[in-house]
Amino acid sequence: MIGRSPRIARLDPVELLAAAQDRGVRTVILLVLDRVGTGTGVPIDRLRRLRRALPGLELLVGGGIASIDELRRLREEGFDGALLATALHERRVTPAALARGRFLTPPAAAGRTRAASSRRAP
Repeated sequence: MIGRSPRIARLDPVELLAAAQDRGVRTVILLVLDRVGTGTGVPIDRLRRLRRALPGLELLVGGGIASIDELRRLREEGFDGALLATALHERRVTPAALARGRFLTPPAAAGRTRAASSRRAP
């Protein structure tokens, strides 16, 4: 957890995100900074803990996405999206593979999907 405030830095990530959610935050980007651009994969076990603890929060993952298979795994674990850059630039993930895997959703359809999701808290 990164934070300049000692109070924030010592909080457990679940506690911090739960507090943010209680204050109205609906979407969080979980960016694993030390893996950005590496293609080494995300720490799925750490991220899974957050996903399970905060089912009503929209969670987007980034930092080190290695492959289309990793995107599938993140989707299966219930994550709402992923941030891709290096994986696309280095062609480890291609737009065609994203389309085949149904990872590309037009913005209007994405909004309807989010609103209709039963996993979200009202």
